[in-house]
Amino acid sequence: NDFKISDLIENGNLYKGAGIERGKDSKPFMDLIGLPIIENSCIKEFYTFIDNNKLLTENDIYLSRGRKREIFIGNKILLKEQSKDWNQPIVSYVDDDCVFRKGTFSISSVDDGEIKSLYSYLISDFYLYYLYCITGAWGIGTRPAIRFDEEYLSFPIVNANQEIKIELIELTNEFLKTYKEF
Repeated sequence: NDFKISDLIENGNLYKGAGIERGKDSKPFMDLIGLPIIENSCIKEFYTFIDNNKLLTENDIYLSRGRKREIFIGNKILLKEQSKDWNQPIVSYVDDDCVFRKGTFSISSVDDGEIKSLYSYLISDFYLYYLYCITGAWGIGTRPAIRFDEEYLSFPIVNANQEIKIELIELTNEFLKTYKEF
């Protein structure tokens, strides 16, 4: 199968990108003012709550990277660059608009079904096994980082029919419900 997650992003209504970063050649990005920000340390495995008390202000929006508004709007999957315990990717679902920092990547969509069906693949053991097979840094580096485009998004995927997609979405909703209630 030649169809990958990256193809879903290129062909559909999914967006990808990296978190915000201040630095050289910073420019103001006014569209992000007032959005909640999630610090990398607050991103949890499987589901992340948004703290609506921590919002971006005018002082926070001079950015050199992460100025693509689409990745911050709608439901999203956050993927941390640094894995947990050196070999466990952190994949987290967030169900609202928010901003995150460098070191975290996002796949976002305003289509809740599309993002939830993709999320179901990304938290599977099969996806983890795939990453074990292709991730070059695990077992070698001290703090191995997963490369977003070359590793996270290279996973071969079957574009499921509508019936299977609905079942995946229902299972994902059930799975996430426990995290939201806890």
